[in-house]
Amino acid sequence: MVRRLRLPLASGDAAILGTHTAGWQLLDVAEPTNVRLIEQSAFPVNLFPQSVAIEIRQGERTAYLVSVCAQLLAPCSDPPELRIVDITDVNQPIIRNSMILPPGGTPTAVAVHAGYLYLVRSEPAANPITPGNGRLQILDVRDPADIPLVSELLFVGSPRQVVATADLVYIAALQGGLHTIDVSNPATPQLLSTFRTHQQMRVNAVAVDGPIAYVSTLYDADLFILDLRDPAQPRLVDKRILPVGSNALTIVGDQLIASGAGMTIYRRGPLPPGAVVDLRGAPVTNVSVQLTSGARSSLAAATPSRATDVNGRFSVQGAASGTQVMPNFGDSAFWPPVQTVAQPDEMLTFTLLAPPVTAAISADSATTLTLTDTQGLPTMLTVPAGSLSGASAVTLSGHAPTQTDSLQLAGQAFELRLTGTDAQFAAPATVTVPYSRGDVRLISERTQLVLYRQTGAGWIPAETGCTDSAAQVHDLVTRTVTAAICVPGVYALLGPTERVYLPLLAR
Repeated sequence: MVRRLRLPLASGDAAILGTHTAGWQLLDVAEPTNVRLIEQSAFPVNLFPQSVAIEIRQGERTAYLVSVCAQLLAPCSDPPELRIVDITDVNQPIIRNSMILPPGGTPTAVAVHAGYLYLVRSEPAANPITPGNGRLQILDVRDPADIPLVSELLFVGSPRQVVATADLVYIAALQGGLHTIDVSNPATPQLLSTFRTHQQMRVNAVAVDGPIAYVSTLYDADLFILDLRDPAQPRLVDKRILPVGSNALTIVGDQLIASGAGMTIYRRGPLPPGAVVDLRGAPVTNVSVQLTSGARSSLAAATPSRATDVNGRFSVQGAASGTQVMPNFGDSAFWPPVQTVAQPDEMLTFTLLAPPVTAAISADSATTLTLTDTQGLPTMLTVPAGSLSGASAVTLSGHAPTQTDSLQLAGQAFELRLTGTDAQFAAPATVTVPYSRGDVRLISERTQLVLYRQTGAGWIPAETGCTDSAAQVHDLVTRTVTAAICVPGVYALLGPTERVYLPLLAR
C-alpha cells in the first residue's frame, strides 16, 4: 500500500515518481501508452521521497532528489539526503552525487534554476501552539561533485512550495503568506515583499508565469492573481474561488491546473474579452485598442479607446458585428493588423510584432539588417556582396507563424522579403537569431532548437536548398542560432516541447 505519493515530475521522455513504498522511480514516458520503469533507487530504511526538481542546462538534464526521514513511532535520526542524477539519457541514468544536506529543519520543497538549488525547510516551532518559521538555503550545484552552501535566509511561515526564476524566488509559506525574494546575487538573498490579505490567510501553493503569479490558499479555496512586475509591491488584479482547496498549482501552456482533493483545469486568460500578447504568449500592457465603428461597443462613444491591462486584456463586449478592432503601440506591428468582430462578445487576440526594417542594395553591395523584437533581442541578417542576382529591397519583419503539432515556437520568427525585378539569392546570406530564457520555457530540449523555413508542405531547416552552406551553429552560452538562408519566406525558431493539451474547464 502506498502511504505517500509524490506526483511525478516529467521532462521530455523522463518522469520521476516518489512513493513511500518504492522510493524514487525513474520512468521512460516517451510512449505514454507503454511507460517503462528504468530504475528504482535504494534508500536507507527510514528515508522517503520528499521533493524533486529537474533542470536542463548546457545540454544536460539533471534531477535533484530530496529525501527525508519519516518514522511513525520514533524520532528520526537519519539526516535528509540530496541525490543528483544525470538523466540526459533516460535509459542510462548516472548518479553524480549523493550527499547529506546542510543542517536545518525538515526539507519541504526544492527548486532549481541556472545552476543554483533553492531548498526550503520548516524550522522547529518554539512551542506546540506557535507555528514554526522557514529557512531558504541556496546551494551551488553547477559542479555536482562540489556543492557548497552559498547562503541562507530565514522567513516567517511554514514553507509549502518554492518556485525559482532568473532573479527571483517565490515561497508559499502558509501563515507567512507569499514571499518574493531577490536572488540576483545568490550570496545575499533579500526579501522584497510578502503578500498576505488577512491574519488567517494560509498560502498553500504558487505558480508563476512571467510577471503573473497565481496563489492558492489552504482552507478557504481562494485563488489570487498577482501582478509582480514590481516584485517589491505585488498588486492583486483578480480573485477567484476554487472548487476545492489546492495543494499544488501547475501552469501548462494556457492552462492552470489546481490539484488537491481532485484536479481542476482552468483556461488562463479572460473570456470573452480579447488580449494582446507577444510571440511567447506573454501579455502586453498599455496597448491602445480602438474601434472604427459600432456605437454599441464598450470602447466607442465616451470611451473610444482603452489600454490593455496587466493581463493584456481589452473588452469588446457589446460590439456590433462588422466592427473593426485596431491596436496601436508606438511603431510596433500587429498580427493581424486589424480584426473584424464576427459576433458580439467575440474574443480577439492580437500578437505584437517588431516593426519591419528595409535596406536597398545592388547586386555587388553588402548590407546587414537588424530586426529588434519586443524583448529587445536583435535578429541580424548579413547579405554579402554578390549574394543577390540583382538590385533589390531586402525587408525583415516580425511574423506570427502557424504552430506545428510536433514543434513549439521558441519566441522568434520573421519574414524575409525581396522586392526587385526577378531578384533572388545567388549565394547564401547569414542570419543570427537570439532567444531569451522566456522564449524556451516550453522547449523540453534546448539543444534541439533549429531555425526552420515554412513551406507549403510544412517546416524544413533554414539552409535547405542553399549551395555550399554550413550547418547551423547553436551557441548555448550566448543563446543564439546562426544559419544560412537563400530563399525569401517565413522563418521560425522551433524545438521539441513538453506541452500537453488537456480538457478545458472555463470558469
